[in-house]
Amino acid sequence: MNKIKFFLRKPKVVIVIGERKKMVKEAIFQVLKQYSKIDKDVLILETEEKKINKFAFYLKNSKLPILVIAGINDIYLVKNLPVNTHFVLNYDDEKLKEEINNLDNFKTMKFGFKEENDIFVSDLKENGGTNFKVNYNGKSVPFWLNGLLDQEQIYAILAAISVGTILGLNLVEISQSFKYRAFA
Repeated sequence: MNKIKFFLRKPKVVIVIGERKKMVKEAIFQVLKQYSKIDKDVLILETEEKKINKFAFYLKNSKLPILVIAGINDIYLVKNLPVNTHFVLNYDDEKLKEEINNLDNFKTMKFGFKEENDIFVSDLKENGGTNFKVNYNGKSVPFWLNGLLDQEQIYAILAAISVGTILGLNLVEISQSFKYRAFA
């Protein structure tokens, strides 16, 4: 996208980094495709961890910058990003959990399977498909997906749910975007 166009439009930007970035980006797209103007309102990008600073322009000039960390080796690479950046993090990742204190100046959305997270899974069941409850702000919403999902796929969905809530979608809307759909 032309930087001048970007600067004038100032879309919301979601940048995904880490080992599972493709899976997470796909889940985010599944949630956000209900936006009618996804390419104009929200720009979803993925990059290598070492190249994140090349995307600083997009984060700095976005209405709402969001960085999704889907596994990272060096948290210090992201410390120089604009302070209005929202970080979406798998707080079940012990290595990342140790480094999270270095992100004190940023807004963070933590997700995982433990209740200490902002968004967490409970009541996980597999019966021909995968269903579970997602808990956020004292509310619990069921999610139904076709096929059996592994833990990494559920983490990708939780990252997408986190992005959706930051962008103002509610859990019911997000749940509907996955209802009875297979997720690879």
